[in-house]
Parts: sequence; C-alpha cells; structure tokens
Amino acid sequence: MRESKKAVGRRLKIIAGIIVVSVAVISIFWALVMPALPKKNKIAIIELRGELTTGEESTFYTTTGELQRSLENARRDKSIKAVVLAVDSPGGYATASYEMYSMVKRFEKPVVAFVRGAAASGSYLVSLGADVIVAHPFSEVGSIGVYIELGEPVPVEPENVEAITAISSGIFKTLWEDGVLDENEREFLRLKVEEAKNSFFNIVIEETEIMREKIENVAENIENPWYVLIEGGWFNGNKAFELGLVDKLGDLEDTIKLACELAGIEYAEAEVVKIEPPPPGAFENMFYETPLYQQEDNEALPIYLG
Repeated sequence: MRESKKAVGRRLKIIAGIIVVSVAVISIFWALVMPALPKKNKIAIIELRGELTTGEESTFYTTTGELQRSLENARRDKSIKAVVLAVDSPGGYATASYEMYSMVKRFEKPVVAFVRGAAASGSYLVSLGADVIVAHPFSEVGSIGVYIELGEPVPVEPENVEAITAISSGIFKTLWEDGVLDENEREFLRLKVEEAKNSFFNIVIEETEIMREKIENVAENIENPWYVLIEGGWFNGNKAFELGLVDKLGDLEDTIKLACELAGIEYAEAEVVKIEPPPPGAFENMFYETPLYQQEDNEALPIYLG
C-alpha cells in the first residue's frame, strides 16, 4: 500500500530533525576539540624600516607604539615560536631607538635580527637586543654615533612682534632660543653628544664580543676600521661580520632557518607570517598576520642616532 502523504511528511520531518541534531552535535564537538588541536608552528617577520621615532603610528616611519603592538601580537599567538626582525633603517631618535632595543631584548621568544638593507646607528642599537644578528653580505652596518640637530632659527621682523624679556634660572635653560651658541653652550652640547655616544658604545661592547681596548685611544687612521667605527663610519655585511658587529652572514631564508633552530622546530614544517602593527587600541584578541611565500620626538634639541 502506498504511504499516505501525512506519513511521508512525518518521516521527512523526523529525518530532517535527525540531520539538524547531528549537525549541532558535530559543531559543538568540533568547537570543543579544535582549540586543543595543535596549530602549525610559525615564524613571524616584523619589519623595522624607515626612521625610528616615538609615538603610536606613522606612514613612513617605525614608531615605538607600532613595534610594541607587533611584538605583543607575536607574544600572544602561541603558534608563533620565534620572530625575525627585518631591519632596513637609517636610525632615528635616541629615545625611540633605546626603547625599541629594550622591547626586543625583553621579548620572551627567540628573536633573530636580519639586516637586509641597513642597520645604521639607532636601528643597529635595536638589532643588538636580538639573540642573533644576521647580515646580508651587501648590507650596511654601523654608523654608531650621535648628533643634535639645532635647526634654523626663524627670523622675526621686529616691527611685527612685541619685545619679550625671558628670565631663566641658568645659562643653559634658554639654550639656542636666540639661534646663537656661545662657547659655553657649544661645549655643553658637545658633552651631551659625547655622553650619548659613550652610552651607545657601552651597549655595543656589552652585546657583542668587541673588546673595549679596541675602540679606546685609537689613533687617527682612516685605514683602521676601529677608528672608522668610533667616528661614525659604516661597513658592508662582510666587514661587519669580520669586526664582530654581527653574528652571521646570510639571507632571509638562512635567518628563518636559524630562527627555527633557536625555537626548536623543523624548518620544513614552519609557516612564515608577517605581522603588521594593528591600529592603536585595536589589537585585543586580533592577530594581523599576512602569510608569506617561504623561499628556499617632540624634543627641543632631540638627540639622533642616525
């Protein structure tokens, strides 16, 4: 006998209900099991490019805020096992450079700095915070030095402004306000530059195997690389490696392999991702990663490391 339309309808409803319940059960099970499944091990690339400055974000520079947020994302993502800091920067503000150096040095996971273009002055300082520095043979490394940029005083027509008398508590309090440096003021600034330079070199000596004796009391000789170094010169990657400014020579692939080795993971199984700095205050529970093809200051007289 043929089933009645009502019986067929009931059967179809039962089947549909079973399907819906099954899908719901599978979805719940998958949601519970998925977090426990191991994620693929990753190596994250964070770029350090352009001038280094303080602040939150910039189109052309790398800011302290951007680097901090990128490192925080790499720290939070448990699948990221190590970071490659890709460096191509002429340096920047001393305060920004030192803050970034401290961020990299404190980072809990292995960090390998890769000098692709230039690790000059402030960006070399940041690189010193990494566990290992790898330089491309034709990169530029060094330019260890400090300068203060005074700028040009803005001319003011006397008839357009009322006379202002400033009373300061010391002879250096209104330094450069009139656009002129006397002998005492010039010596004061020279000492500030020398102090910053000495602090920079102390970090270089601490983070490398360069002995202090090599860079102290060096005779003036342009052919002596140590004289060139203390006078703010720079070297290609090969010479920088010879002098001990970097730890290894290689390309990006060599650097990624080294990062895998430090992290204790297999290079062949690692996924390489690029971390872009998220907008300020918008990175909670968000990871800005871009998969990569894995190839075989507002200061009156700011001090620059550049």
